[in-house]
Amino acid sequence: MKHILGLPAACLVLAQGCASSGAEPSGVYGPDRSLTFARDSLAPRYPYARLSDCEEAGYFRHTLQALPVQARPGSEVALHHLADRAPAGFDLIEVRCTDQWTVTPPWAATLAQDRRTLEIAPDAEPGSVIVVSVRTGERTASAQIPVISREALDIAGIWTPAGQSGCGAMPAPPRQLRFSTSGHMSAAWQLFESWWDYHVSYTLDAESGAFSFNAAGGEHFPPGGGPQEGQVRVQDQDNLVFTGVFFGAQDPNVYYRLNAEAFDLPEGCTILYRRFPTPNG
Repeated sequence: MKHILGLPAACLVLAQGCASSGAEPSGVYGPDRSLTFARDSLAPRYPYARLSDCEEAGYFRHTLQALPVQARPGSEVALHHLADRAPAGFDLIEVRCTDQWTVTPPWAATLAQDRRTLEIAPDAEPGSVIVVSVRTGERTASAQIPVISREALDIAGIWTPAGQSGCGAMPAPPRQLRFSTSGHMSAAWQLFESWWDYHVSYTLDAESGAFSFNAAGGEHFPPGGGPQEGQVRVQDQDNLVFTGVFFGAQDPNVYYRLNAEAFDLPEGCTILYRRFPTPNG
């Protein structure tokens, strides 16, 4: 269908019919003020406390978090509209507090009624960027979501450990890993506010799955740790499988042992990480 001035051509002719169809061809959405969420319904999909006082929400900086941070055609993205209550952390703002949501370009994605899920169009073009914005009083927040191909190796986002095998006495891996689209990785064992135990740059070969990062000088690794190298593959889009990768150790007692002799990661050690959170919980 042709698009004119940001609207499907048919909607310019039958604007009233489009407005009543449930779709939002203009990409502009209002809140459903009848929506309320019981606290139990926020877990595990929404791992944040709920901020139900709309006036109080206006006191804080707002941010819009999209997970996964990149999307494939036909997939879903979870949206978290958050109040930054630093240093106390983030709270989820109730949808009824918002005034307007916008999706650009409007034909590339549809915002669900609960305003918590963005449905990417099956024909969304890889290489394009979808922008979702929300306005609440005088506060605005937005998220940019790059569209990638269905075959692309995508590790960007936040991940939590879901198991390991063949790793012997390897120290427990970080409780969260965060990968950016610009080649930066953060790791945390202690999940406290915005704390990360270390930040490094990583490299990824999208064709072979070869993965590496330089751990030299980090207190969670042996002296002169140098590059950590291994393989990574995506399983069912929401799982990362690392083979032969050592992400360091949290316990200081383990650091001392590592300082005495380098930790020899068993061949074939596999660590499974799960995307956090997945659009479907």
